[in-house]
Amino acid sequence: MIARSQTGGGTLPLGDASEGRRTRRRRELHQSILETAAELFARDGYETTTVEKIAAAADIAPATFFNHFRSKEDVLREIGQDVFSRFRRLVDEQLERPVTSMERLHGFATRGAALVRRAPEMTRRVLMAVLRAPRPGEAGNELASMQAAFAQLLRRGRDDDAPAKDVPDDLDVELAAEILVSVVIGAMTHWINDPDYPLEGRLRASLTLLADRLLTPTTTAPAASRRPARQRQRKTP
Repeated sequence: MIARSQTGGGTLPLGDASEGRRTRRRRELHQSILETAAELFARDGYETTTVEKIAAAADIAPATFFNHFRSKEDVLREIGQDVFSRFRRLVDEQLERPVTSMERLHGFATRGAALVRRAPEMTRRVLMAVLRAPRPGEAGNELASMQAAFAQLLRRGRDDDAPAKDVPDDLDVELAAEILVSVVIGAMTHWINDPDYPLEGRLRASLTLLADRLLTPTTTAPAASRRPARQRQRKTP
């Protein structure tokens, strides 16, 4: 049997239509579990939130929960991946701005802090779970993604059409990006442990300090021009 499609007067196999609905329903249910769990983690705390509570709040049976996730740790991990992808997108946003590399880093700091302020407790829980993962390398993909984004930001500072070609040609972009991610994660770690930590201010200050050292090419006077000054210093009694 076939069912007539609702678009364009064509035909669509009934089996395909049913499969599409099942896939969509499963995706919607998966997202509903994530959102429900996130609300409970933020409201009641991660430790006191059980799979049974998540299932009840999502109006599903615990068995249905386990059709989507192995444990509540898996739920939190997937939420964490989403949070890191949001930070990655914040870096991508800065690539579109016709500004200097320093201004792009400042823009990331401002937007990142704003993202955290939308749901501070949930973000704190997620970052704590991901950054303190029990298995080594568990957060590796998320951190590598952020590092790749920062490396792209730095390379943009070398483009011929860049507002300011402020990234030296001899800068190890991959290493610099790794350091940038370390600075961001360090600031986040301080904020995780101290809710009063001035995240945006510290991020801006740290990134500015780092950019001053790495991004701005240093100009050194030629040796010939310095030699007379040294000679005069030696002649001074």
